[in-house]
Amino acid sequence: MIFVVTALHCEAKPIINKFKLKKNSVYSKLDLFENEEIRLIVSGIGKIRSAVATTMLLSQSKLSSNSVVVNIGCCGSACQDIKIGEIIFINKITDHANKRDYYPDPILRHGLKEAAMVTYDVPVEKNQIDHPQTGLVDMEVSGFFQAANMFVDLHRIYCFKIVSDFLELAQLSKTIISGLIENKLDVIENIFSMFPRLHEKETQLFQAQEIELLRRVGGILKLTESQKHQFVELARSAKVRNRNVMEKLSECSAWEIKSKSENKDAFERIRKILSQ
Repeated sequence: MIFVVTALHCEAKPIINKFKLKKNSVYSKLDLFENEEIRLIVSGIGKIRSAVATTMLLSQSKLSSNSVVVNIGCCGSACQDIKIGEIIFINKITDHANKRDYYPDPILRHGLKEAAMVTYDVPVEKNQIDHPQTGLVDMEVSGFFQAANMFVDLHRIYCFKIVSDFLELAQLSKTIISGLIENKLDVIENIFSMFPRLHEKETQLFQAQEIELLRRVGGILKLTESQKHQFVELARSAKVRNRNVMEKLSECSAWEIKSKSENKDAFERIRKILSQ
């Protein structure tokens, strides 16, 4: 399933109409819309609201290895090389308040222009930007990203922003914002259509000798079916983040497990190796 978070209802409306999403009244204070393949929540403005809405959406949904979490909305740009109405994939996120950086790690080739984004706690004008080379500015995405990453791996989190202004703090009508999203619905639909191929891409991450290594290590650990699933999912995520992870796993293939307690300790060590 695709989980979508937007800040404003006028950003969500074109997506709701395009994919024929129906309102679900499970939340009294947040709007939720869904069909069999997509669940969309409207968070409100600000990174805290975005984080709360994302957490509510994902914590009360049945997630699977095919779940993808997407943030879609409008943003300002400090760089006029990016045109108004252009849809951008966010490849770096900086929280202006704490200066922390976050990096989405997609494995799908989306074909869009990429740019970094800074999340501010308050609306800002262009002359207030202390790093105009960064490009894009919003008030939600750092909160969204941190919350989403508590539930799914980095390569299953996507942030797409459509430039609406050049940080002049001009009042944008709901109609204009909806129109900007509506103009990119074909692009959004195409991106959504690619997500089912994520599992195939993940499978292609491993070469034949790496698959054999996973089987060998799994056999040494005497994993239960549940642990086997966890092990493979951790390995996939680790391979996306770290190309040297298989070298570390090859060292584990020489382990000798003699008892259930050693098996439990070994599995925890493996989990730590793959989570680094």
